[in-house]
Amino acid sequence: MKVTSKTLFLVTIFVGGGYLLFFIIKRDWFGVAFSGYLFLKGLHLSFDQEAYNEGNKEAVIKKALHRKVFGKFAPFAPYVPFLSLFIALGLTQVFEVSLFLRIALLSILLFIFLYILWFEQIIKKERQKEELAQSDGSVEQVEHPKS
Repeated sequence: MKVTSKTLFLVTIFVGGGYLLFFIIKRDWFGVAFSGYLFLKGLHLSFDQEAYNEGNKEAVIKKALHRKVFGKFAPFAPYVPFLSLFIALGLTQVFEVSLFLRIALLSILLFIFLYILWFEQIIKKERQKEELAQSDGSVEQVEHPKS
C-alpha cells in the first residue's frame, strides 16, 4: 500500500487517533463511533488514490460554487455555520436562560441546518449539470472561475 497524501495520513494518525483514544478513555461511545468513523475515512483517503482524487475534485467544485454564489464573500462563506455557532455560544454566555434565548438559539440552529441543506442542493444541481454535459458529449462546459 502506498500513501497518497503524507500530510493527511499524519494528521489522521495523530489527531484522529488522539481523539479516538481520548473518547475511549472517557468511555464516550458516541464520541468513539464518530471519531472512529472520521479516523477510518482519513485512512481510506490516505491510501486510496482514486478516493483522494475524488475528495480533491469535490473540494474544487465546492470552492468554485462558493465563488459563483457569494462573489467577493466566498472566502468566508464556508465558515458561516461555525460563525453562527460561535454567536450562539456567545449568547449563552452573555444572557441568562429565558424563552427568548431558547428561541434565538433554535433559530440559529435552524439557520445553520437550512444553510447546509441549501448549499448541498446547489452542489447536487451542479453535479447533475456536469453529468448531463459529460453524457451528452456536448461542448457546453461548467463555468469554473479562475483563481
